Amino acid sequence: GKGMAKDPAKARALLLRDAEAGNAESQIALGGNLFSGSFGKAEDAEGRKWLEKAVAAGSTDAMNQYGLWLHNHGNGEADRTRAVQLSRQAADKEGDAGSLNNTAWMLCTSKFEDVRKPADGMAYARKLEAMPDIGPGALDTLAACYAAAGEYPRAVELQQRVLDDMRKLPDAD
Repeated sequence: GKGMAKDPAKARALLLRDAEAGNAESQIALGGNLFSGSFGKAEDAEGRKWLEKAVAAGSTDAMNQYGLWLHNHGNGEADRTRAVQLSRQAADKEGDAGSLNNTAWMLCTSKFEDVRKPADGMAYARKLEAMPDIGPGALDTLAACYAAAGEYPRAVELQQRVLDDMRKLPDAD
């Protein structure tokens, strides 16, 4: 829909063509759009199929995104177990700020007792904290993890940095 009229059927067909050819980025995009209902009604089973294909191909982006979706929208403990496994796998394999952030957040703040493991989350949070120039979102995750681990003074210090950083942004941001 950017630079042309929106055409969900055409978008789906184009993504499907590339996804069927094995393009992991298209598999991820197709799965995500199926989950969100961008092509009409949400199609969770079909979305899962395409994300699983991208995961099987070794895509850490798929592991990260599908793990979050399973945690937030999945059906019960089995999906949450898979969510944590995928999230950890992406963070351990890639070690980028996004996957470390998502894994730490999930393990430190999950509303599900079977997922929330602050000590495990802190291991990922510390890796994230060691990265240079992390933004307010990552600092917020660090603060949440420190609080979940009972290290309240550090949590408050980090959350204050988030507030200070946010105040420096233009109002539109």
